[in-house]
Amino acid sequence: MQGSENTQYRSMIDPVSGYVAQLINRVIREFMFRRDVKFQWKDVDPQEDKLQQVQVDQGYINAGVYGPDYVQDRLGISEKYRQSAKAAVPNQSSVPTLPPSMMPYIKSGVSAELQRWRRHAVAFVKGRTKEKFVSEIIPADLQADISAQLKKCATADEAADLFDALLMDEGKMQKAITQIVEDPLTHVKRGAEMEMEQALTQYFAELKQRVLQSAIE
Repeated sequence: MQGSENTQYRSMIDPVSGYVAQLINRVIREFMFRRDVKFQWKDVDPQEDKLQQVQVDQGYINAGVYGPDYVQDRLGISEKYRQSAKAAVPNQSSVPTLPPSMMPYIKSGVSAELQRWRRHAVAFVKGRTKEKFVSEIIPADLQADISAQLKKCATADEAADLFDALLMDEGKMQKAITQIVEDPLTHVKRGAEMEMEQALTQYFAELKQRVLQSAIE
């Protein structure tokens, strides 16, 4: 019943209030020469509509669509009252973390991924594959460190020993696992960035090869 009453209320009031607001804004712009000022009605919407708007605004602020300043401007909140409103806004920079119970599973996943990289590195040194290793599980910092050390490996045994030592190093393993647990979003972002970088490197290498081949032909 309340919803139908609000609909009827808006159907009667909105056309008139909108027309009057347009007239007032025209006077402000053309006769008062204040294009930075806009007239807006206050306290004319039904209470139910206001509650719905609060929910919509909160959802959009949390999603990053717009900030609290947008709502304050719309409501005509004076600058001297805005500090308290800003302090009430949840901290959007808070980083979600994974529960500690996930530690054993993440450790198993990282260990298995390192074993897979070990097999790939041995095959790469032996010339059995030319593809670069890509992982979305191993943290980007650890991947960069391993890649730098692999460049110094001259034999397959040296590459294998590198991974064997890493798997036995509880300190580095724990650091990698903690990094994923405490900041999973950054881990996923860095992994995606590295994957994109590798894909672009491969694309331009193949493009260069095709260009050179076309020039020869």
